[in-house]
Amino acid sequence: MASYKPSAELAASNMKSFLIGGWPWVWLCCQSVAVVTKTLHLSTMWRFLDNCEPPAKKNKQTSDKRKEKQREYETNKRSLVFKNSWITEFEWLLHDGKCMYCRPCQSAYGPLSVNKLPNRGGFQNYSKGAFVNGCANFKHSALTNHQNSDGHSVAVRHVEARNKPTGTSQAEQTIKQLNKSVFHKLETLFRNAHAIAVNCRPFSDYNWMATLDEKKGMVLGETYRNDKACKQFVTAISDVERERIVAKLSENKFLTVISDGSTDTAILENEVVYCRTARLGQANTYFCAFKTLERGDANCIYQACTTSLVEAIGPNSLAKLVGFAADGASVNTGHANGVIAKLRGKHDSSIIMVKCLVHRLELAYKEALKGAVHDKLVRLLAHIFTLYHKSPLQRTNLRKAFDSVGIPVVMPTRIGGTRWLGHTLLSLEKLWKGYKAIVMHLTNNVEDPNVGPKARGLLKLLQSKAVIHYGHFLQDVLLPLSKLSKVLQNDDSSIYLSHEQLESAKISLTKLEQRPGSCLKSVTDDHESEFQGETLTGSFSYPHQLVSKLLACLDKRFSDISADLLVSTKIADLSSWPTAEFADDFGDSAVNTLTKHWKGVLEWQGVDVAMIPTEWDQLKQLLYQNEDIYQMSWQLINRKYKAKVPHILDLVDLILSLPATSAVCERGFSIMKIMKTSLRNKLKASSMTQIMLIRMHSASIEEFDPTPAIHKWNAGSSRRPLFKASIPTKLQTALETAAEETAAAAEVEQAAESDRPSEEERHKDSDSGSVLLSDDMSSDDESADDFEMDIDNESD
Repeated sequence: MASYKPSAELAASNMKSFLIGGWPWVWLCCQSVAVVTKTLHLSTMWRFLDNCEPPAKKNKQTSDKRKEKQREYETNKRSLVFKNSWITEFEWLLHDGKCMYCRPCQSAYGPLSVNKLPNRGGFQNYSKGAFVNGCANFKHSALTNHQNSDGHSVAVRHVEARNKPTGTSQAEQTIKQLNKSVFHKLETLFRNAHAIAVNCRPFSDYNWMATLDEKKGMVLGETYRNDKACKQFVTAISDVERERIVAKLSENKFLTVISDGSTDTAILENEVVYCRTARLGQANTYFCAFKTLERGDANCIYQACTTSLVEAIGPNSLAKLVGFAADGASVNTGHANGVIAKLRGKHDSSIIMVKCLVHRLELAYKEALKGAVHDKLVRLLAHIFTLYHKSPLQRTNLRKAFDSVGIPVVMPTRIGGTRWLGHTLLSLEKLWKGYKAIVMHLTNNVEDPNVGPKARGLLKLLQSKAVIHYGHFLQDVLLPLSKLSKVLQNDDSSIYLSHEQLESAKISLTKLEQRPGSCLKSVTDDHESEFQGETLTGSFSYPHQLVSKLLACLDKRFSDISADLLVSTKIADLSSWPTAEFADDFGDSAVNTLTKHWKGVLEWQGVDVAMIPTEWDQLKQLLYQNEDIYQMSWQLINRKYKAKVPHILDLVDLILSLPATSAVCERGFSIMKIMKTSLRNKLKASSMTQIMLIRMHSASIEEFDPTPAIHKWNAGSSRRPLFKASIPTKLQTALETAAEETAAAAEVEQAAESDRPSEEERHKDSDSGSVLLSDDMSSDDESADDFEMDIDNESD
């Protein structure tokens, strides 16, 4: 640059001297050329001159430096504050004292949203946006640009569609507007899926059922004709049933969890979980879930029970627990590490352990009735069943023997398999009914080389006086015990009903201890040495000691039933109430015992514990004066007197929530064996839960209405995106504090500016729809600026 300047000035001076003679205008032009030459050398003319260096390039600012400079200006030099009037102007705006948030965008793009928008049109990038994670750019333009952005508009539309009542969203209205034939196709397909679940059939049956419907003349189309569609339909039906159960249980205050374990055909440990609850005097048992366990220990069972309750009913279900019902295994009843110990330690110490009364009855029976004669009788019943069950030839010959004798065909039944006493009683009854035919058939096969030895052994037992008379004695013992077992196995059976039934069974057994029963008398009174025409050999002495031992075992197994707490539940048995002249002090101590034990859960559910004794006296007075107690039920009492004595009736609901047994779990496992066969051993626990829920709680095939399930399926994630409101929980205090500060600042502004809207109008939308923000939603300045620049570009 220095070598160029003298040369340029010399050239200009020489041109000036040459032309200054008489042409002034030429001189002026040359002056202009010199100036232009000096200017152009800075850009391009330096290329045509000798000894000239290129000019220095200017340093251009990068976008990052511009952002940094702008950020420094905004942070250090420009003072930006949040204006309370923005809350009124922008209904979607949230402010926690530090940052601004967009309620719809958080719900649609935030970390707690379900099925975020697909990456079409760049909407997925909004999950990192400023108004999702927190915007500290307190500019009105930032709010305006965000409100006008496409991402915000899409979020608003999706949140509005989600918050609409069922059946009013655009997607649901679309399917409602379909022509009747299309909707009829869906109805038929959903009915098929429901029938498959109710009958525990494989999902693959859905294919041929649709084909069969078409052959009958029905038009079903080509879509949703596979087992995957059937699975979706079953899921929708089970979701509808689950919502109905949750709606029913939302107002219930107390519940008991019932569970039991078993191994399925895939050699997996499974736990089935039910819950029992009562409201307004009506007790009900609901299925919760099947759970596959890694191990059958207390920790896994505890996790299965608690997660099943939370998934099926809701997080508040654990706070309503008053009892845990299961069999008497140590893994359930252990005081240190059992399931009941974990429930008491982690939730409420007032939770009681309800050991299945039917299991205890079975154990007492097996413990007491032992001996040589008893073993012979059991062996006789088992071998007779095996002989005629596994051999078609022998079964056919037995039918011929029944025809020869002229009595109806009554095949022997199994004594084992299930543990309930009723099966043993049934096996004995059928043996006596088919006794003549069985003896005839065995007599004819004594010389048979294949079954002769077995026939001779069974025939010897059938003609033994000790075995036949002991069998009738056992029948007398099983009659009251099986009746007690059957009553306790009912779904509506509560623990307060067990007292009367147990005492009635003990009274019957006490009579047997003193004298033979009716079944044994029918054999000994006529011909003691004969039975149905067959001569009996040997002798028999009446086993008084077995009855005494059985009564002692019952007292031992049911000792906790006589404890103060469970005895106190007897006040819920209206049939046990005394007459009016003896009712002054009836139930007072029981009510105090129950109230004292469950005081915490009663108060948590809003029950006034102090009013319970007073209302108990008032309830007795109302019933004795106005009603026939022995014809009343707790449902009817609730309908008439719930408004007058609500707290004591809540205590009655708590008593009704305590089941007597866990027999419902055994029925659940029976259904599991029907569902999960060797051909379906890969069936998952979630699918089993859905099928079981439909089988137990859905309407029958004739009464099933598929419309709610169709709308549920149409509104599901497989049909359109769903979003749920982002509701974090950790900054609630910060939001409340910020709301108070905002309200105070608004009052100051209102006093200063009379034309500003009132505080109530400014905070109306914000207070009515406040959303709690979590700690992980911290503001990121760089991403926020990038997001705002994207909005600006979209607006431009």
